[in-house]
Amino acid sequence: MKLGTRIVSIAVASIVLTSATGMLIQRLVIRQQGIELMHQTMRMTIDSAESARTAASQQRVAQVYDDARMKAELAASSDYRQTSLFRSVPIVAAFNSINEAAKRENYVFRVASRNPRNPDDRPTAQEDGILRLMETDKVPEYFHVDDSANEIVYARPITLSGDCLSCHGDPATSATQNGKDELGFPMEGWHAGDQHGMFVLRAKMDRVDGMVATASEQTIGWLMPVVIVIALGVYYLIRKTSKGLQALTEEVSSSSSQVTSAAAQIAAQSQAMAQGATEQAASLQETGAAAEEITGMTRKNADNSRLAAEEMQAVDLRVQESNTALEEMIVSMEEIESSSGQIAKIIKTIDEISFQTNLLALNAAVEAARAGETGKGFAVVADEVRSLALRSADAAKDTESLIQDSLSKSKAGSAKLEQVVAAFRGIHTSATRVKVLVDEVSGGSMEQQKGLDQVLSSMQQMEQVTQSSAASSEQYAATAEELAAEAESMNDIARRLYKVVEGG
Repeated sequence: MKLGTRIVSIAVASIVLTSATGMLIQRLVIRQQGIELMHQTMRMTIDSAESARTAASQQRVAQVYDDARMKAELAASSDYRQTSLFRSVPIVAAFNSINEAAKRENYVFRVASRNPRNPDDRPTAQEDGILRLMETDKVPEYFHVDDSANEIVYARPITLSGDCLSCHGDPATSATQNGKDELGFPMEGWHAGDQHGMFVLRAKMDRVDGMVATASEQTIGWLMPVVIVIALGVYYLIRKTSKGLQALTEEVSSSSSQVTSAAAQIAAQSQAMAQGATEQAASLQETGAAAEEITGMTRKNADNSRLAAEEMQAVDLRVQESNTALEEMIVSMEEIESSSGQIAKIIKTIDEISFQTNLLALNAAVEAARAGETGKGFAVVADEVRSLALRSADAAKDTESLIQDSLSKSKAGSAKLEQVVAAFRGIHTSATRVKVLVDEVSGGSMEQQKGLDQVLSSMQQMEQVTQSSAASSEQYAATAEELAAEAESMNDIARRLYKVVEGG
């Protein structure tokens, strides 16, 4: 079943259910209103009878009636119920009023009493219960809807007034002086205010049921066209909306397919890019490690060349000083001592440089350990630099010891200065040539170290960029795969939505 058909069916069913519920409530309300109307009508009937009773009593008190004529009519009549005297009795006037109204309204009217003058007025079991209720609870009226008998029962107690005692009062006050009333019935000796039976009205619920049925038919008469018009309107709106929804579903399905295809292509290209970037990063990492090793060796050579140049500079200085100071032994010794002090400072400086180099090597080793696989090359270089620093420190200490020993033996060597002069001159010539060569080697090593440092820095930057590109490519690939999965899920949702709209 299509979505539009289901919605229309649900809407129509809802309208029908609501209408049926409304009709049921309407029936109950109309039935209750009908019952209340009959209650009011029965009450008004009894009220009218009470008014007739009061009027008859007032007429008797005012002596409006011709008692002699009514008594003569009673004596001549065979049925006292047909005489004027009987009809002038207040309770009889009330009875006749109720009886006429009951005929008009199609009620069943009865007078029920436990001590009736008419045997037909003895109460039934139900009426006896009503009388007992009125006597014990002193209720002014009784009203009950008997659903089992489909009828309404209304009762009003009959309370004796002062004018009722002329017929039902003390027999000693009998107008006929024989203990009987004017109609010939024995007087009961009752008193004003006593309850003497009740008026009972019964009515079938046919009139109320007819009102309910008529109202239901009228409601159905105008409700059915309304339901049909609403159903047609809902069907038109749902059909129009369903067409738009169907077109939208087809567009969503087409777009989902295109997105799925594009996402698959992006995922494939991202995977290929990620693979290439990973391989390039590995190659750069290997190249960087090799470059780091070369840089470390070059730096080591440069440091050695610089130290050799410094040593040669010192040797050259000492030779020159020896050549110029051989004539003056004391001055020569003082200059040797001064040079030895300068050499000690240089050794101290070398020792400090070795200490700082050792700290830098330790820091480099820590950073290399943090870098993991990428920092293995840095770790090797840091270890080599640290070893070189330790060796330099040891050499500085040894040199300092030698200098101290040389100072102690300088005095002893004064005698041999003449022999040393010739050797120093040859040494001076050789040292000069060696110094030139060492200076050239040191300068080349420094320039080579600077170039290698720049190459290494560039390769490290390239490696970082390549690794970042590889990571980004992998993220793009993962994102593309997620996009493809979401597109496939959206495509599946579009298919299910199409099935919902079209049915199936």
